[in-house]
Amino acid sequence: MGHQLDTSQLPYFLGNPEQEKELYSKYIVHLTIQKALDVSESPEYQKIKNENQILVAETVKHVVERSELQDFKAELEKSNQRIIDVENDYRAQQADKELASTIKQHEIEMAVQKGIAEFKKELLGQSQERLKKNMKEPPIDFKEE
Repeated sequence: MGHQLDTSQLPYFLGNPEQEKELYSKYIVHLTIQKALDVSESPEYQKIKNENQILVAETVKHVVERSELQDFKAELEKSNQRIIDVENDYRAQQADKELASTIKQHEIEMAVQKGIAEFKKELLGQSQERLKKNMKEPPIDFKEE
């Protein structure tokens, strides 16, 4: 197309042979014309495989620990609920006792008031009988003799 690089842009497009040689030597072990290499025999693969086995074992351990913690949490919640239920039962029993005591006191007060009312009625009846009796009897004459 007729494009030409001027001298200021040329260094950006030309490679440095020494840098390219270093880069090539770094990756040449992965480039081969021979038969395919068995990666599973390389020490790096073995290291990664061992690390993976360790991570799998740790994951299993953490899963077990997590499930145990969830079980403990559920058990703790059940225990807390049982404690709350026992406290509520105790409070209900205390309220029932207080109510029974209040009812008993009220019944006693009613019985006492009833007894007092009956006693008053009895006294009133006796008083009325005496008055009737006294009215039937002739009045006593207190004459001076």
